[in-house]
Amino acid sequence: MSKRHVPFYTAALISFLTFAIYIPALKNGFINWDDNINVYENINIRVLDGDFFKWAFTDIATANYWHPVTWLSFAADYAVWGLNPIGYHLTNNIFHALNTFVVVILTVKLIEAFYKAGSLRLSTKSGGSHGVLLNDRSILIAAGVTGLLFGLHPLHVESVAWVSERKDLLCAFFFLLSVLSYVSYKSNKSYKSYFLSFVFFVFALASKPMAVTLPVVLLILDWHPFKRLGSVKELLRAFAEKLPFFAFGIIVSAAAFLGHSALRAMTPQENVPLPVRLPAAASSPILYLWKTLVPVDLMPVYFYPKNISLLSAGYLLSLLLLIGITAGCILIAKKQRTLPAVWLYYIVTLLPVLGIVQVGIQSMADRFTYIPGIGPFFLVGLCSAWAWERSYSLQLNKALAQMLMVVAASLLLVSMSFLTVGYVSVWKSSMDFWNYVIAKNPTGIPVAYNNRAAAFKEAGDPGRAVEDYTRAIALGYSPVTGYNNRGLAYMEEGLLDLAVADFSKAASLEPGFAVSYYNRGLAFIKTNEMERALADFDKAIGLTSDYADAYTGRGWLYKTTGRPDLAVRDFDSAIALDNRQYIAYVNRGLIFEMNGLTDRAAKDYKTACDLGSEDGCRELALLIKQP
Repeated sequence: MSKRHVPFYTAALISFLTFAIYIPALKNGFINWDDNINVYENINIRVLDGDFFKWAFTDIATANYWHPVTWLSFAADYAVWGLNPIGYHLTNNIFHALNTFVVVILTVKLIEAFYKAGSLRLSTKSGGSHGVLLNDRSILIAAGVTGLLFGLHPLHVESVAWVSERKDLLCAFFFLLSVLSYVSYKSNKSYKSYFLSFVFFVFALASKPMAVTLPVVLLILDWHPFKRLGSVKELLRAFAEKLPFFAFGIIVSAAAFLGHSALRAMTPQENVPLPVRLPAAASSPILYLWKTLVPVDLMPVYFYPKNISLLSAGYLLSLLLLIGITAGCILIAKKQRTLPAVWLYYIVTLLPVLGIVQVGIQSMADRFTYIPGIGPFFLVGLCSAWAWERSYSLQLNKALAQMLMVVAASLLLVSMSFLTVGYVSVWKSSMDFWNYVIAKNPTGIPVAYNNRAAAFKEAGDPGRAVEDYTRAIALGYSPVTGYNNRGLAYMEEGLLDLAVADFSKAASLEPGFAVSYYNRGLAFIKTNEMERALADFDKAIGLTSDYADAYTGRGWLYKTTGRPDLAVRDFDSAIALDNRQYIAYVNRGLIFEMNGLTDRAAKDYKTACDLGSEDGCRELALLIKQP
């Protein structure tokens, strides 16, 4: 075996082990926390056509992110697997294993670059010769430890076992490839590598906006190990070299910011005021390090505490540690750049997710450590290699020291693997997931009860769903959404009077909430109050003229009450607004078929069938069987 191939075999072995540890995730299903929006209720990913690509590259509203590469991966999974979750989890597992592979190779390349820069010196006694040595063995140890920590650490379960966090995996994959290409560019002066670095950056940013920090990471590499920022002139030259990266990052970030603002996806100041965000942001880097060291009691989502102050003991200690570590890195930067460079990388890559500009309800999330955590893992890898090499100078105790290190490392890896496999089971189903969240937060989290209610509803238990929706409303969950959701559960339970009352309550709380009128219209259809249903559909459309579902609902009402011309007009409007409205296609097809327009009916049934509608497939089959 060629020595230059050994790192690749090592990376492949660790990658395979990582994949094996995550095999239990293949038994998991989808979670009704973004998986519904991104995958199993997202009809946009079901047909790979021109409309899909237009949507994928322009949409922000669906998931509050611009990430066309992530949409492409979900659409590819749907084309192969349909809505079988095993395929989506398999893709996640594969990408995490690939990322682990790249982490090992990148670690080898970085250590070699650091050594050339003269910043790594391992004082050893090996083979009877004293001196400064960094050998192939120690590099492999450092890279192997870094890769194992990255691949097996429980903090990464959220990014792998949660289908919707595909964007984390894809972003990291292209992020790491971009950094690896840049290291190759600086080492070999190949502009092809520079171009690849930029292309991979574009793909990373198109997977998740968190990659926006990558140009700064490249500048950190310029400072160390490549020693390019020794003067203002060199700094300007290095910055100019990154201009394409910064320009594309700024454009995407500005578009995302404007999109979030327009969609009101950003958490308002009154919900999470700045005095709450700042202490949480200041303490997060230290808390993430603590969870890296002690990965127990992990949570799928960490909510802001009700009482939070920078002067409280926990937050004050975290802030002092943050300041202390930063100050220490500044003090040693002239003599030792590796630790300051790694710390700067860690802080910079965390900046977009510290919550200063808040999207979502979380104060922290394990998934946010997926890329930043490579820095601490890298340092542990270096320390492990240093300790191993130092053992050669211990004379008689060398074998004992090495045996103890192997035993300690084995225990650590087994413990991490055990915790990881156990935490993977939390993501088995929506019910398991929200039961875990609620059990970990006995005081009650409104959104957890709301989403567990949705899980009960999906499981065909609307009675339990009503109980949880009621609990969510009592705990302060958005009353408009809460009453609307409970109304849907009542409607599924057949308690139509209670459903109408809840939809009416939601409408009274927010008269402009078109969804409540649409849902009340559906309830009136079930009570055979067609005129009241029509009035509610009209109201919903009047409030939101691009409400495709409301046009479909009104079209169905017109069709049922013997007004096919008006029905076709509404179905046309619904499809024009959203060409994934398979219910509209099926019902328009039925009208066409009734009027002898079998070709047009077949086309509508076929479109509905392609969109996953069983009714569309059935009607198409029946039409084809006709003599």
